[in-house]
Amino acid sequence: MSIDTHELAAASAVIGAGMMVIAFIVDGMIGRFKQRADQLRTANKCLTEHYGALEKFVNDPASPIMLCEFILAYSDAIHDEGAAGNIARRFCDDEAVKPPTGQALDVMRELDGLRNSRKDLVETFDIAVGAGITAMFLRWNSTAALFEKAATRFTTNPGREIAVAAKIVRNESDATGETHRRHAYDLVPA
Repeated sequence: MSIDTHELAAASAVIGAGMMVIAFIVDGMIGRFKQRADQLRTANKCLTEHYGALEKFVNDPASPIMLCEFILAYSDAIHDEGAAGNIARRFCDDEAVKPPTGQALDVMRELDGLRNSRKDLVETFDIAVGAGITAMFLRWNSTAALFEKAATRFTTNPGREIAVAAKIVRNESDATGETHRRHAYDLVPA
């Protein structure tokens, strides 16, 4: 039984082409895994920043109780994957870009009042909200895919983060039938 060199060459070509396809697929998977690992590292860093800013804000006696309750409810709500997915999709919908209303306006007014006396607290609050939203988007695959579009919306719409935070708090409270508000006055030193 002899092996025809043409058959051997054809088999080698098929095997070589198959190996190239496999290498291409594996390379793409490795790229996606690396990107996802980077997203998760960023989410972890953002959660650390969020909790640091949250603790600093609620422990400062000058922080208004309403803002403390809001940021604590927000912090609880950003950990719900279903709520995060709903918020992310609605936020990236073109129709969702509306001026802040309701609770978002109340928070913005309270922050404006605080800005005159304690700009550092407003910055701390902004870090807690911004880092929390970023972490919320990057924690799960379904929301991480929407992050670039969301980031563009944040940079082009002033006050948008507060409006989204208010929706997160409201939607989480509505979905569970409970309010996630902790009593901030128990956390703020007297």
